[in-house]
Amino acid sequence: MQIETVKLFRVADVFGLYADAFVQDRQSGQLIFASFWGRDTTIQELLARLTLSSSEGGLAALDFNPCDNPRNGLNVSIGDPNRLDKLTGRMPADNLFGAVVQLWLYDRKAVEPDYASRRALLLTGEDVSDGQCGSALEDEKVWALFKTVSHLPLLDHWRQALISVALSCGWLRMHPGFQVNAIELDLGVEDYEATVSELIRQGRLTLEAGEPQAAREADPLPTVTSSSTDENPGIPGRLTAEQLEDGLAQFYGTQEWFPHWLVKNMLYTEGVQFFAEQGGEQGAYWFLDVVATEYFQLQRQEAFMLIKLTSKDKKATVQVEDGNGRVLKEKKIEYTDLQSGVWKFYLTDDVLLLPGEY
Repeated sequence: MQIETVKLFRVADVFGLYADAFVQDRQSGQLIFASFWGRDTTIQELLARLTLSSSEGGLAALDFNPCDNPRNGLNVSIGDPNRLDKLTGRMPADNLFGAVVQLWLYDRKAVEPDYASRRALLLTGEDVSDGQCGSALEDEKVWALFKTVSHLPLLDHWRQALISVALSCGWLRMHPGFQVNAIELDLGVEDYEATVSELIRQGRLTLEAGEPQAAREADPLPTVTSSSTDENPGIPGRLTAEQLEDGLAQFYGTQEWFPHWLVKNMLYTEGVQFFAEQGGEQGAYWFLDVVATEYFQLQRQEAFMLIKLTSKDKKATVQVEDGNGRVLKEKKIEYTDLQSGVWKFYLTDDVLLLPGEY
């Protein structure tokens, strides 16, 4: 029979105290959660010293040192001890180690959201080191937390769009730890309401799932066929696929760069601006939003990316490659009025551009 062992960390500040799981805030370095083991007197000493000042022997931080490699330790700040809650349990009395107590110390927002500041924490065993929300189950949990904390009413089919925006804007932050990880949600930011309103205005958040923008607007633009192109060449959605392709082929360089309205660090060229204005009946700015909120951050690992937007039969697929044929990400669009075709873009040096503008 194979016995599973768990790596332990010796907590250097308190004699006889060990930890088998912990996670800290990546920005502040403060403790979010920790699981401690020790005898009853050891656990009581830890709890007492957390409430004392440094001059009285209190603890402002804890040093977690791996038992198998003590030199490779980690210092974790306590922060305000009043934000921490505790839960304890005891091992059965007839064990090999005697009266051993387990203590779970955790930020209170992990069990009860702070509704006043609209902040909450989700503890998970899923890997969050890549900046994503983990499995579909964790995605459901994050969305449930989103709806609980948000003071704005949210529709369930907004989940993917809002989680993507939250990751990009920093409202949703990942904190990798040892044996446990944390996902932090902060909707108390100033731009939360304005951003949701802008997403609704742009048609990324609709009343019905898969509903086209024109179907929900109070005063929709008239539907115009491609035969009207000559009369109104500058109005979005008036170009056929062939005309859009010919128009994009005219861009060989750019004299002006445009910042994305939400992710200000992402710029796009005049050729991309032309595509956003002329793609579909109401424009294709939604594509720029997808790139900005879901793919822009991939530049941390990939300096150059090829983005292929394939549209056919009112559906589309956005595929991101590394330039050597390796697919990094793929996204299905269930409805679009974009002209049929394969539209290619490059994303490099924080700029989205056409291949002809590279």
